[in-house]
Amino acid sequence: MPRYVYPTLDENIREFRILRLYRRTLCAELKCSLIQLSIDQAPPFEAISYTWGGEQPTAGIVVDGCWLPVTPTVSKWLWYRRSFFSEAYFWIDAVCIDQQNNCEKSSQIRLMRDIYQRASRTLVWL
Repeated sequence: MPRYVYPTLDENIREFRILRLYRRTLCAELKCSLIQLSIDQAPPFEAISYTWGGEQPTAGIVVDGCWLPVTPTVSKWLWYRRSFFSEAYFWIDAVCIDQQNNCEKSSQIRLMRDIYQRASRTLVWL
């Protein structure tokens, strides 16, 4: 499976990404997609705050048909949050921000206050 490649965000329209976690189905793997849109047009989403600690991205998730390395904590959290009834939208910094792109990280850090303010709720996962 190819590795996920992050498309470039448009800073001029305050673009960011949210993770769509698809409904749980029997015997199906965890499936997600990353949606890019202006923070001003975002659907209701939950912001996730968790401790990175010393974890390395040794687990992975399928995003838009591609492999995206994540920490075991993120992987476990997404498995825990899947629902049989509906899909859900989340903002998780380690997934929604390209961690290999310092320019993107810098521009997204400037949006974090707005991201947390616009979230329908913020969940803490320790």
